[in-house]
This record gives sequence, C-alpha cells and structure tokens, in this order.
Amino acid sequence: MTNNSVGRSMHRMAPHNAPDKKESAFAEELAERLLQAHTNGEFDDLVLTAAPKMLGFLRPALDAQVKGSVIAELAKDLVKTPDIDLKSHFEDVLRL
Repeated sequence: MTNNSVGRSMHRMAPHNAPDKKESAFAEELAERLLQAHTNGEFDDLVLTAAPKMLGFLRPALDAQVKGSVIAELAKDLVKTPDIDLKSHFEDVLRL
C-alpha cells in the first residue's frame, strides 16, 4: 500500500520470479543431461559457457562428477554470436 498526493492507493505487483523458475528448471534439466552424457563417456572435459545469470543457476545443479570435469567457465551470452566469431571468445579460456 502506498500513499500519494491524491490519497491512499494500493498497488499490487506481479511476481518477478516466474522467469527465474523457468531458468532454474532449464538449468536442472541441462545438469541432468550433462550427467547422463558424462556417465555415458561422451565427454571428459567440459567448458561451461552461458550468460552469468544462467551459470548461477547451473553451478549448484551440477552433479559432483560433472563439476569435476569442468575445466573452464565463460560467463557470456553468446547465443547471437555468429559461428565465425565464437573461437575468439574462447581463446583466453582454452589457449586455442
């Protein structure tokens, strides 16, 4: 409830956590898929690359086995980055 110069009024705001729930659920699903892939021997080393907020959801969702295979992280949103430009983003992380 807020007061304004005209009188008292009530303002109700929509919850802002709905997108966070979707992102968290996506991170959980991705973590499960990464665990399956690691268990199946599909990778030994892993470079996590995602927007900083998504990395924040993903890190705690990862199984210890998968966490142990993470050799680097890149906290960048590269979704709209052209394929030809991707390598330059990983040079500092991987020494390509």
